[in-house]
Amino acid sequence: RDLILKALEPALVQGSKHVKIAAASVLLNLAEVLYESSQPPKPWDAACAEVVARLALDFLSKAGSEDVDAVKRSVLAIGTLLVRDKKHEGQVAARCKEANFLAKVQGLESMLGGSTVS
Repeated sequence: RDLILKALEPALVQGSKHVKIAAASVLLNLAEVLYESSQPPKPWDAACAEVVARLALDFLSKAGSEDVDAVKRSVLAIGTLLVRDKKHEGQVAARCKEANFLAKVQGLESMLGGSTVS
């Protein structure tokens, strides 16, 4: 998992449109695995969740208008993480606040569509 996360960062920054979509899809899949594998009494992997959130938030701050599909997947990954995060230490939520995630998503609403933002 760590090897995959290390490979995603350059793909999200320097990749083509399709590479960014694939990398964002991996982020979303990792978020889903973290969500599903942390059903109580299983522990929440806060460190991995924070890395996934950081990568997604960094991508959102650099994404262009051609990155709509990758942006949607990144937003959904963060939303998936936030559900479990609020029941634990709140590291993902803190990172989202630092990155001004809510304002970014509201700014992207016309590009993403209301159903993604809700």
